[in-house]
Amino acid sequence: MTNSKKIFGVVANFFQNSSELFAKENLTYTMQGNIDSVVAAGALPLLIPIGIPADVNQYLSKIDALLLPGGQDVSPDLYGEAPSDLLGATSTKRDTFENALIQGAISRDIPILAICRGAQLVNVYFGGSLYQDESMIKRSVNIEHDQTKIPVQNDQPSHLVQLKDPTLIQMFESSEIQVNSLHHQAIKKLGKGLTITAKAKDGVIEGFNDSKHHIAAYQWHPEMMFRSDKAMLKIFTKFISDFLE
Repeated sequence: MTNSKKIFGVVANFFQNSSELFAKENLTYTMQGNIDSVVAAGALPLLIPIGIPADVNQYLSKIDALLLPGGQDVSPDLYGEAPSDLLGATSTKRDTFENALIQGAISRDIPILAICRGAQLVNVYFGGSLYQDESMIKRSVNIEHDQTKIPVQNDQPSHLVQLKDPTLIQMFESSEIQVNSLHHQAIKKLGKGLTITAKAKDGVIEGFNDSKHHIAAYQWHPEMMFRSDKAMLKIFTKFISDFLE
């Protein structure tokens, strides 16, 4: 009998559609890169639609790991700030549901891989805060963190990141790597118990982990980058070997 594959619960997003392409129906979806990267790493993706906190434990009982992907801005209500005019679209329902998933995963000792919005939400969950827009960051080095404004294709890098974690340095065989960047919010105050693993040269936190709770978080999008840079798949395969084998 072959060993069964580990199951990643991938939190889906909700899109209120106005396109004729889907007959103006609403969509529950995830970006294809979230699926492809999990499959390429040797695991199985299982979509978790945004729902109600009461259903979280039943969802978590079906999975071995949780993937929190990108999406809407995290509501500043969660870290005690008034919304800025620069704030993008938010989803209270998604924030509430994913926070319940984080809490449930931690209580069940289920590892969490968080990307972009996912990383920002985890940071806020642990008491951290965010810059509501990158223009609010005081920095001497200017880096555009939303590469759609440059523009650069999603799977191509747009800036350098300095790795602070020996494991990442060994994995990428370098203390500096190029990453893509598709966000306008950024981590301001780091959450309690979290350790920085990567930073951009303008000081923006690009990665952190929490070894106690088996959490690895990245601000960039390895699930997109691995289409052109296979080394980025190591983020998924190393996560599996560290926490799921």
